[in-house]
Amino acid sequence: MPAYRVYRDGKDVEDLADIRHLWRDDHAAFLTSCNLSIDQVMIEEKIPQLHLIDEVAWPSQYVSNIFCLPTGIFHGPQVVSMCPVPKSLLIKVIEITSRFPRLHGAPLHVGDPAAIGIANLRDVDWGKQNTVGDNQVPAFWAFGITAQAVDFKIGIPEMITHNRGTCSLLIFRSVTRLRLDPRYGGPMIRLGSQSVSAGI
Repeated sequence: MPAYRVYRDGKDVEDLADIRHLWRDDHAAFLTSCNLSIDQVMIEEKIPQLHLIDEVAWPSQYVSNIFCLPTGIFHGPQVVSMCPVPKSLLIKVIEITSRFPRLHGAPLHVGDPAAIGIANLRDVDWGKQNTVGDNQVPAFWAFGITAQAVDFKIGIPEMITHNRGTCSLLIFRSVTRLRLDPRYGGPMIRLGSQSVSAGI
């Protein structure tokens, strides 16, 4: 990747272009998905991507009251990204994104932000503020910055992530033709006080 951010004890301390001198045998590396994978699918399906219409192409990102399943020392809140979705296309968006559970997947929540602990959509934690129009609904997806939110909570001695906007790129052949893996089934999506099956 072209740029990295180094965190120590829950604080970001430096940005680097090369981290080979920091790598140790006890480090472990893993990849998390990004909204960009679903953005591309949505563009190919001709779904308006309202957060991409200006020069600052970032979804709004918030710390939610949804907590990750604890594993060992790791515990903390789920960070979510929000994109405004036209109400008339909401079910289509859920159906399309639920086909990709190993990429970004379906939204975790749709509708009232307060239900997941977001008091005001104007108060973003990361990214930019994206306005939700009268004929739109806010849809919230799991977001990769969750790793940083967990680090801020527990203070990992050392963590290295990609720097903002610098991602690893994995190419899947005919990504929009992938089928939902039947082992995963259709996720349940919260629509305000209702739940609907987004299975294909």
